[in-house]
Amino acid sequence: LAEELVSFVKPELDRAGVTLELELEGELPTVRADEAQLRQALVNLLRNAREATPKGGRVTVRLRQSSGGVELCVDDTGPGVPDELRASIFDPFFTTKERG
Repeated sequence: LAEELVSFVKPELDRAGVTLELELEGELPTVRADEAQLRQALVNLLRNAREATPKGGRVTVRLRQSSGGVELCVDDTGPGVPDELRASIFDPFFTTKERG
């Protein structure tokens, strides 16, 4: 699923001048999950990372085995969340975007 979504979103990041990489660490177990929700969450994370990352930056998707499951991490080289906004980032509908 991660490979498929990285391939799907990669052209968007290429157009934005952002490198997208997928790192699979070791052999990963099969994981039971709601595929549609996982797909939507990962696409949202990748698009948010693209918006936060300046041209010439990098977005990395990493998957590794963790406690019998799989840990998925999306990292980008964007500026990060300012300290004064960190307490609000998980509030429903919180955004710093003018639109969205």
